[in-house]
Amino acid sequence: ADSGINQNDGSMINSPLLVTGRYLKGLVLNGGNQSVSAYNNNGYLSLTDTVTIDLWIKPYATDALRVLVAKDKEGYPALGNYVLRIADGKLQFGYSVLTSGTDTFTDTWIGTSKPVIFPNRWYRVVASHKFGSDNKPKIWVNDIEQTLGDWLVNGDIDFSQLPYTNSENLSIGSTTSFDSNFSGIIDELKI
Repeated sequence: ADSGINQNDGSMINSPLLVTGRYLKGLVLNGGNQSVSAYNNNGYLSLTDTVTIDLWIKPYATDALRVLVAKDKEGYPALGNYVLRIADGKLQFGYSVLTSGTDTFTDTWIGTSKPVIFPNRWYRVVASHKFGSDNKPKIWVNDIEQTLGDWLVNGDIDFSQLPYTNSENLSIGSTTSFDSNFSGIIDELKI
């Protein structure tokens, strides 16, 4: 449930369980078909200026791709508004821009230069980015700012463009575009 003023409550998909979390109760996801779909009431989760994602995680697996949070659109090949994921232990932040005057999306990713997330440990993860500039986002793990690699761009991108937005719900622990569900506990998510 959303305890903020925007009331972006969600629906649990395929019955994830509430368990003891880092603080009070957390949500355990099985890495298969469980997730949460948080309602995008009044577009408050469609962000075009700055995004900050703050959450506690205890992953059971960090291999392959494991999505923490995704604001994407089902059926689109692009990342969407924003995505935070684990990729073989590295944290990655990504988003898409719609090339002006076309129907072409360009995806961009940036992540930690080395693995920083390992199974069966609690981590506080914070990612923050100001859209519309080529400045790198900031990613912290347990309040320590991480060294990031270079932007990974699929095609040409104009960093002055704002991200692609949509009216879709926010996916927690999964994405609607590709199969890479989170396995572990998510607690105290704030956007």
